[in-house]
This record gives sequence, C-alpha cells and structure tokens, in this order.
Amino acid sequence: MALSADTPQKVMGGHWIDYPLEASATVYEGSMIGDNASGYARALTAGDRFLGIAQKGCVETTAVAGAQYVRCRVGTWRQEYALAGAITDIGAKVYASDDGTITKTAGTNTPVGEIKRYVSATMMDIEFTTDQGVSALIATGNDVVLKSNDDLTLTPGKLAADKVVIQGYDIDGSTYVDLITVASHATVPKLTLGASAADTIAFYGVAGVTQFAHTSAASTTTTDVAAALADIYLKFEGLGLMATA
Repeated sequence: MALSADTPQKVMGGHWIDYPLEASATVYEGSMIGDNASGYARALTAGDRFLGIAQKGCVETTAVAGAQYVRCRVGTWRQEYALAGAITDIGAKVYASDDGTITKTAGTNTPVGEIKRYVSATMMDIEFTTDQGVSALIATGNDVVLKSNDDLTLTPGKLAADKVVIQGYDIDGSTYVDLITVASHATVPKLTLGASAADTIAFYGVAGVTQFAHTSAASTTTTDVAAALADIYLKFEGLGLMATA
C-alpha cells in the first residue's frame, strides 16, 4: 500500500542522488520515488519513471517546485520487500503501482526491478534498478545481460565494415552463425536476417519458413519484386497473419 509514515529499509548496494521535489510533495523514508514528467520528484505514481527509494522523509512546505530535495538510493541494489509470491517467482520482473506497493503485474505500472531470492510467501529479495544502474553489462555466471528501463540503442561505427551482429550457436556445425546483422554504412541502412538462403524465419510458436533466393534478388527487376511480394503474402497468410477475402 502507499506509505503514510517513514519505513526503514534493509538494503545492499547502490548510491545516492538528491532530487528536487515537486511543489507541496510529501515523501517518506522508504518511498519509491518517481519523476512527475516535469523533472521533479514525487512519491511514485504508476507510470512514473523510477528514480529510486527515499532515504529520509521530506515534506515540501514552500509550494515551490525544487525548493527542497529528497535523497534517493539509485543505481542497482538489493533489498527485501513485501510481495506475495513463491520460490518459482525468482527471476520475475516487478513493478510499482504506487510509492509503497510492488506487484508482478506490468499493466500501466512502473518497472523497478527483478526478484532475486525467495524469503517467504510474503517477502522477496528484489534487485532494484534505476536509470543510474543501466550503464554497464551485468554478468551472472556465464550469462551477460544488458538492462534498460527505457530505450536501448546499439550504434555501430561509420566505416563500411562496421555493423551490429547478433549470433547464435549452430549445434550441427559446432560454430557461431549470424542471426541478425544491421549495417548502417549505406545509402539505405540494411537489416539481414539469417546467414544463408536455407535459414528459416518464424514467429513464436510457428514452424520456420525457409527464405527464398528471389526475395534477395527482388531489388533487381520488377518481376522478382512481384514474385517476392506474392510469396511473402502467401507465407503470412499461411501463418494466419494476413486476412483472406
């Protein structure tokens, strides 16, 4: 529930930033703090950008935005938080619906972190992450995760050979192959899916469809363009993604 008094927190990690409060705002120690979309901090409301958790209660008494500041824990840190769940919820994303309520339901709520440890049926160990905590890769065992609470942009260099490549491991060939390649050094940026004409493309839960050679050549003649579009239409229709008369 939304906080109505200071609530001391057990935390590990993170650091602090002082944010200016919106006019006449009241926040409590332990309040999750949001951005009011005008650059000022307030007790978080669902949909706000998550700024952190208040380290001390503060009341803005001057009715002037920015006249007082609230100190927030920011970055990436872990702390126990009241949340009903099970041990199978480890790894689940969590969201805030107000300054004192965590939920596993996304909806219009604000993303704030991830469950890292089951404490009890009513308490979880949550790893909170604000915008301050997404500037580095996070390594867990052999996995590397790049986290973002908002847009994530990968930008290659400006040379002809520069590109962004996402690879997957081909167990049959015992080697890594390109799954997605994005080249930006061109009159028209190019997105390539797969590494050969035999590779398949599929929507989740549907068998893959093999690429066709004339789709790659569609830029050379109007005949190939028409054939390519016809094949694409038929494949989308077969996947239930294209309405028929």
